[in-house]
Amino acid sequence: MRGQCARVRSGPRWCKAWLGLRLLSCWACGSDEPAADGGSVDAAPAAARPDAGELADAAGLDARTATAGLDASAYANLSARAACQLYIEQLCERWQACVQSDVSSCLNRVQYCPDVLFSTGSTRTPAQVAECAQRWSSLSCGEVNAGAIDCTTAGTRAVGEPCLYASQCSSQVCSNAGGASCGVCQATAAEGQACSATEPCAIRLVCSGGICSKPPVVAEEGRFAAGEACSEARGCVKDFACRPTDPAIATSRRCIALPGLDEPCWAGKCSAGHYCASSNLCTLRPATGQPCASDEASGEPDCAAEAYCSGALCVARATAGSPCRSSECGVGLACLEPQPSGIGTCLRVQSEGASCSAPFERCARATECKAGRCEAVASLGLFQSTCGL
Repeated sequence: MRGQCARVRSGPRWCKAWLGLRLLSCWACGSDEPAADGGSVDAAPAAARPDAGELADAAGLDARTATAGLDASAYANLSARAACQLYIEQLCERWQACVQSDVSSCLNRVQYCPDVLFSTGSTRTPAQVAECAQRWSSLSCGEVNAGAIDCTTAGTRAVGEPCLYASQCSSQVCSNAGGASCGVCQATAAEGQACSATEPCAIRLVCSGGICSKPPVVAEEGRFAAGEACSEARGCVKDFACRPTDPAIATSRRCIALPGLDEPCWAGKCSAGHYCASSNLCTLRPATGQPCASDEASGEPDCAAEAYCSGALCVARATAGSPCRSSECGVGLACLEPQPSGIGTCLRVQSEGASCSAPFERCARATECKAGRCEAVASLGLFQSTCGL
């Protein structure tokens, strides 16, 4: 059943902001040097990147729910896959809050679990990774910026040995910038030593002006909460905007809910379920059978959540077992197992521990169907297949 495990598109390119790179490097415990494509040097190989379906549904983002409220004594019962996924989800939450960026590209890394943290040479354990994940959730943005977290363990692969992930290396740095091919574990420079693209710094250091140094401390926290005084630079939590409360005072701003039905759009934005029409008023997204709308902000055709735009008309999303292309399936489904024609099937992707015996159910990536339940696999074999070992 492993061959039926869900595979999904890789998300948008990584945020190239310095903090985004710091976070993505730290979560995989790899070099703080950014990769050529804006990702961390701990990226998965291009050949292994998923190529069909929807991210959250097909990857089976279930660890956060499954581990909610667990104390440390329960970590020992987590699979490597669940611990890896929990770690990524916790870090991505902090990334979203501190970097104020779309979290989908960060969550995309869950597809490489458990391998990204548990491949040959890694000394991590599920319990240790889960505890580290909980530490991420409690860090302030200032601590995240400073790379304060230090709950990872070095791998056993020596400098010069093949690697795919930094977690495998004793130096915690793998040379495969962007993850396009097999790399080697690299030697690193200590604080105060010279550095370059080919001579990286040790983890939790940055190469600044050709010298390894500690990153600058950034005290600023994440987005402002609803009703708080705010600045446009930091922005507000989801579904709120930093808007003037007094047009005569430029600095008089608070986080105010995005406009709803028939209210003027705010910078082209509206609340959930609405789009900014050509009248500059927020309008309900058209339902199934209605003409597609044109969002003034994005310029893209728009429909209600239960529909998608086909031609000029909003069409109902496909049900389980229906033929599909791309993102045409309903909520909780993914368009998988495409034929040469490009037509796939809408399948319900089941998370670890869930049933997999009903028609049109498939186990999430890194799980397989055993005795009617989706069980985690020990490895996807990405290191071995990419490095030819």
